[in-house]
Amino acid sequence: MKKTLISLVLVLSLTTLPGVVHAQDTSQAPEESSSPELTDEETSSDGAGRRAERLQKYKDRLAVRLSANEERVLRNSCTAAQEMVAKVSNRVARVRENREESYATISERLNDLVVKVEIAGVDATSLNDAIVTMESEVSIFKATLDEYETILSDLAEMDCESDPQAFRAALSAAKQHRVTLVSSSQGIRQYFDNTIKPILQQLREDLST
Repeated sequence: MKKTLISLVLVLSLTTLPGVVHAQDTSQAPEESSSPELTDEETSSDGAGRRAERLQKYKDRLAVRLSANEERVLRNSCTAAQEMVAKVSNRVARVRENREESYATISERLNDLVVKVEIAGVDATSLNDAIVTMESEVSIFKATLDEYETILSDLAEMDCESDPQAFRAALSAAKQHRVTLVSSSQGIRQYFDNTIKPILQQLREDLST
């Protein structure tokens, strides 16, 4: 059970997310992504109350309940798993930093490009609309990542021995969020490759005529 639990925790890492769009991918244009510190509220009794509410929600969403024997085994192994969760949280923090930086740079460059294209007298509506869509998808990714980091914090900080059911439920919630994050990241990359890149190529052709 302990090895199985550790394996479940390890898959929570986001280091295998699809490759982020790199800023240099905009080169075919005409001219040219630490865990957040807990707030004072989170470290207060009110913060503990909010965590308890979240843990209850995780349990309410988990269809499968642990047997008495499964709870006993989990109590004996969850502390070691929490140490792994802390390491995963550090990796996720690095992913957040890299992704946010990359997405911000790409958005900035594309918006600068819109201005340059319009100054050149070419209609940049298609690119501007595509930027809005991409930024919306990035916002969804960030919101899901916020929730994911909160769940990881709950996993690492909760008293897992006193409530193994909540720990198992939080672990399940984290896995579900990771799946959503992978899908979201893939979607952003595919949108850039399949929509924005062709628009950039068309603008290049429009400016050359």
